[in-house]
Amino acid sequence: MKRSLAVAMAVAVVALSSFAVVGRASAAVTSATGTITTKDKSALSGSAVAIVTLVDQTASPEAGGVLGQQRIEGLTALPAAFAVEYDDARIDPAHSYAIIASVVDGPKEWNTDEPVPVITGGPSVNVEVPVIAAAAPPATIAGSIVLPPGTDLSALADSEALLIKQETGTLVSVDTDPQIEGDSTIVIRRSVNEEEE
Repeated sequence: MKRSLAVAMAVAVVALSSFAVVGRASAAVTSATGTITTKDKSALSGSAVAIVTLVDQTASPEAGGVLGQQRIEGLTALPAAFAVEYDDARIDPAHSYAIIASVVDGPKEWNTDEPVPVITGGPSVNVEVPVIAAAAPPATIAGSIVLPPGTDLSALADSEALLIKQETGTLVSVDTDPQIEGDSTIVIRRSVNEEEE
C-alpha cells in the first residue's frame, strides 16, 4: 500500500467541469458520439445523471487531460445516447484518447471498467461505452479540488477525479460527483483496487 500511495499521489489527475465558459474560440468543434450501455437491468430513478468524458490517456504528463464532457440528466434507463463535443485542434495524432462514463443515481454508481479508445485509436461515432456497478474497494485515496478565488460554479457543476497510472496511461479509478453545490473545496475520496497498486 505504501508504494501504491506514492504512485497514486504522483499520477492523480483531477478534472472539474461545468465552469461557465463564455466566448471560447475553437478551431473546429466536433463530437464523439455513441451509447452508454450496461448488462445491469436495474431501473434508474429518473434523477440519475450520466457524465461522459473524453480524456487523453497517453502515457505522459498529459495523461488524464479532459478534452470534452457531457452531462445527461433525468435518466430512467440505459442504454443512453451521448455526444461529447471537443476541439479538433487539441487532438495530437501521436496521443491516445478514450471515453469514460459514470452514471450516478443517488447512492448507486456505475462506471467505465475500461476506457474505450476513440479518435486516434478507435472510432469517434457509434462508440459503445459499457458501465458496471461500482464495487466497494479495499483502499481509498483522499484529496480535494480547491477552486481559484472568485470562481463561480453553475448549478450543473460536477467533479470528476481520475486516477491514472502515468507510466502507462491506464485508468485506475474514477470518482464522479454530479452535484457539488458550489463548494469552494471539493473533497474526493477515491477508491483503489489493491491489484492496481
